[in-house]
Amino acid sequence: MSNSPLSISHFNDNRQALPDLHPDFHLRDLQNTNWEDEEYGFDPDAFEFSIDPMWQEITNPKFKHGSVVSINIDLDPQSFEVPNLTAKGWCGRVETGITNGNSNFFVISLDSKTIDKLPEKYLKEIVELADGDNPFLFEIPEEALIAASPRDTETEALNRQRLAYHSYFWGNIRKDAQAKRMFRILTRDYNDDDLGNWLYHFQHEVKYPIPAEVEGLLMDEIAPGTNVQIVGIEGIDPKGKSGLIGSVQKGRAIRSYPLSELLPLNEDDPIQTPLSDYRYWADFSLV
Repeated sequence: MSNSPLSISHFNDNRQALPDLHPDFHLRDLQNTNWEDEEYGFDPDAFEFSIDPMWQEITNPKFKHGSVVSINIDLDPQSFEVPNLTAKGWCGRVETGITNGNSNFFVISLDSKTIDKLPEKYLKEIVELADGDNPFLFEIPEEALIAASPRDTETEALNRQRLAYHSYFWGNIRKDAQAKRMFRILTRDYNDDDLGNWLYHFQHEVKYPIPAEVEGLLMDEIAPGTNVQIVGIEGIDPKGKSGLIGSVQKGRAIRSYPLSELLPLNEDDPIQTPLSDYRYWADFSLV
């Protein structure tokens, strides 16, 4: 699971007077304190808020990692689409607990039963707002939580999250052909992750060779703009950064090359459609 909670800090004048579900600044601040400025080019002075080094993981949390909790007070999810929605009764598993010494928060991952009851408009809204992060992680004040009994397994919860995410993130799967393809590919096996499902697709459902052009944003082994042929798929980058690795032919030479560094020559060509779809996914997911 992603360890980034949903940011829900937008404002709605017409919402009911409920406490807000907390936005994700605290956990992000904790994560950002480990950034190396030179490596990431991060300039704290360029932001309106500064990173607070006081936030840290709770050493002896009230709710342990993996335990199930329920929100027992009315909290406002700050939805534009469903302004009267309350988070009271939502259940999930604890991912982590964080504190600044005065306030404790717990990041929870919603269970499948909670997601099943969420309005479709709200599901679509949070998936689109998440912009590639896991939209089913929320940062909740400790005082709003109580211990609860499991209503599903962790695998069932993750599978339901994946189904909801891929139902809305790539577009309207009822009307958009690419969104429909993406949904089918990425939900083929709920027990596999996105890359595993892409690997199956390129190993079993794709015809080769695929004409492509080297984009070369991150790698300079082949000059940008060079036309090549993808002649097969080798597997997943063991370092976990470059996604799928393909066998790329230029002339007589064949070398390993990330598919994320290649562009289709013609997106209307059905042979090149798999590369176009994969690049759409990679541009959001391989960051």
